[in-house]
Amino acid sequence: MDEAAVSVAIAQRLLNVTQYAYPVVLLVTFLIAFTVRSILVARKSDNKSEEADESHAGPGGKSLPPRQSKSVDKDKGGDDDFSKSRKLLFNTLSVIVCATFVASAADIIVHALIKREEGWWCGQAPVVSGLRKDVD
Repeated sequence: MDEAAVSVAIAQRLLNVTQYAYPVVLLVTFLIAFTVRSILVARKSDNKSEEADESHAGPGGKSLPPRQSKSVDKDKGGDDDFSKSRKLLFNTLSVIVCATFVASAADIIVHALIKREEGWWCGQAPVVSGLRKDVD
């Protein structure tokens, strides 16, 4: 095989792998990110509740009434939380990613309906423009 044929084969293989691996990799990335964030938030809240339990013991082991949190702490939202701009960025990116899934599904459905007579289906080999098999 010559270099052009090898590069065409590599490009087609890379395109196939990317096409089918993208949704799986994206899903796994989001699941890992959400899981790690949940674990970190849960650990911090457990530590705070343990500290609060120990500090409420009064003389003779009697429990004291719960402390009133200051309004300043409520406005901050806690040190473990993200800023509003980061939350907005994350939500915007999440909406964009979901929109790409919806757009991809709509594209496949419309393509299948239009090319129904030709027998087109979603798993047909994709074509990379500009690559030719008859290269010498």
